[in-house]
Amino acid sequence: MAGSGGPSIGVAYLLGAPPKLDGVSYAVGRAGAGGQGANPDVLGSAGDDGEEGESLGFPP
Repeated sequence: MAGSGGPSIGVAYLLGAPPKLDGVSYAVGRAGAGGQGANPDVLGSAGDDGEEGESLGFPP
C-alpha cells in the first residue's frame, strides 16, 4: 500500500466546534497526490490524495 498525499489546510483543529477565524488570513495550497503503490497496475494499490480545505477537524 502506498502513502497518502500531504494535506493543505489553513487551520487544523481537534474535532468539536471549529475555531473563530475573524481577522485571520491564510492561503491554502494544493494537497499532495497519493503515492503510486508497489504495483500501479493493481486497482486500489495507490495511496489516497491528501485533504485540502480552509479548516479541517481531526480526532484527539
